Amino acid sequence: MQVLKHVTGRETPNTASTPTGVWRFFPNQSEYHKHVSTYDAFPSGHVTTTLAAVIVIAENYPEVWWIRPVGYVLTGLVAWGMVGTGIHWYSDYPLSVALGYTFGMIAAHPEGIPNSIAGKKLNVMPILVYKGFGLSVGLSF
Repeated sequence: MQVLKHVTGRETPNTASTPTGVWRFFPNQSEYHKHVSTYDAFPSGHVTTTLAAVIVIAENYPEVWWIRPVGYVLTGLVAWGMVGTGIHWYSDYPLSVALGYTFGMIAAHPEGIPNSIAGKKLNVMPILVYKGFGLSVGLSF
């Protein structure tokens, strides 16, 4: 997560100099460390870590039906609370959710991800459009 934060350099809502925050790709690392909140909104390490923990617990206790719904609600509340306090933007979360789920599954299944999940195809590709670029995420099953 920290590598992505250091690469993308997105402002937090609390320090935003524009209504949507500025992205400073590959920011000066001395400036980054002097003013961390100016550069570290994307992606959310909080949501990634929370969801990864939920996935690890749910995968280790599949007989406990309520772990996933309660965990997903708690992860959503964490995300909502950080937007409400100006720490993150809602757009910081899609990649965080994908990473949290993936890291959680990898941690829960050191022997390899089960075929029922591995058979689904997740594609994450960079896209370049007029006036910017981003990520395209697709899941086929």
